[in-house]
Amino acid sequence: MNLLPILSEYQDGTRNAKVYKTPSGEYGVLMYESETDYNGFEVFPTEDLAEHRAEWWVLDHESI
Repeated sequence: MNLLPILSEYQDGTRNAKVYKTPSGEYGVLMYESETDYNGFEVFPTEDLAEHRAEWWVLDHESI
């Protein structure tokens, strides 16, 4: 089994987000919110965009 390396991780309160580099060379953000058991995944062409999305999610700028 090939595991994707975690490039960074953000957490605040009940939310966390992890940034991965995908096998295709893109960057994925896995988002989780523990109160609602929400899981989300988005893909971005650059690491900077993925990092921004992960931080934005964790700091609760977007409701689920």
